[in-house]
Amino acid sequence: MPSATARCRRSSPTDGRPPPRQIHPGTTLGCFFGESGRYLERASDKLTSMNNTALRSLQATRTRVNTNLMANAEKYRAEMGDFAPSFTPRAMRTLSEAHFQEFLASGRWSNLPRLQGWLTGRRWKSVRSRLSILVDDRVPIEHRLEQACPARPADRIPYLRQAVISGVLHTVWPDRFGVWNGMSTKGLRALGVRPEVPRGATFTTRYLAVNGELQRVATLLKVDLVVLDLLWYEWATHRKAKGPFWKTNGTELSDKQLFEEGDRVTVEHKVLERNSSLVRLAKGQWTALGTKHPACEVCGWTMKDIYGDAAGFFIEAHHRDMLSKSKHRVRHGVEALCPVCPNCHRMLHLSECSIEELRSIVKRQGMTRL
Repeated sequence: MPSATARCRRSSPTDGRPPPRQIHPGTTLGCFFGESGRYLERASDKLTSMNNTALRSLQATRTRVNTNLMANAEKYRAEMGDFAPSFTPRAMRTLSEAHFQEFLASGRWSNLPRLQGWLTGRRWKSVRSRLSILVDDRVPIEHRLEQACPARPADRIPYLRQAVISGVLHTVWPDRFGVWNGMSTKGLRALGVRPEVPRGATFTTRYLAVNGELQRVATLLKVDLVVLDLLWYEWATHRKAKGPFWKTNGTELSDKQLFEEGDRVTVEHKVLERNSSLVRLAKGQWTALGTKHPACEVCGWTMKDIYGDAAGFFIEAHHRDMLSKSKHRVRHGVEALCPVCPNCHRMLHLSECSIEELRSIVKRQGMTRL
């Protein structure tokens, strides 16, 4: 049976398309991208089917935070300029653990500081050896990526994955390589341009596909890859756990479109059971059995302050330690609850902040009565 490489060499376009992109034949990537250029064509076509609603939201975010975005981009370029000289083949031979830990803990990417203990110590010499190959620009990028994260799981170094590898490449060549982490993956998925690679594709294949999409999105937005990396975080500010509020599953919506509503349906949900007797007892104490208006523990306002008599003695009960974070049934008294207004209650669950953290945010905004 002919090898995969040989099969790829013999494949040729039959429908007038340009010949496949020539990539070193000794890698999985060469076989994958070489099949009549089908993947490259699919990847470029996906920009035409981008989720325009999400794209407009991303562009609006860029406009809204443009000044801070550019200032932060300059700051991070300066930081990368400090680390880049240490990420050369010659400098990598003597790179110390402490300096690499400083890179991981620099704060540029929130998921890297926790990897300090996993990529240093007894693994440090192996990590440094693979990173020294990764930053050697004389070697084709396919080979460098394959050495950094081999196709065989047994040959890989634990936790030396896309976030670290793409972070190092981005630090050395910020105009050529983008950052592949959870935030950029969610952004590409929301835009509808997350690459569709075959199941079992190598890390090399997947990263180069993702990097191609990152470059295309950056070009479309007229920003560089440094700004795009920061923009993902700004764009995610309003996201919920189940997805961003503007996500439309790829369906284009119009402001003039009419929607049908009002059907009666039966819905079954699995929820955490709260004890209604405990809540009633707590609200009875907070309102002194309907004789006073309890203030929100976050913002300090009562419902009467804002809505007048129409609010009555309305207040909501919030668990100081969220039930959603407990894995088993628990026993609680009234002291486990606190009174909060509906707005603050919603934000406590959306942001997953504590009472004290959200209170400090409200204070900084000048919206508290406390």
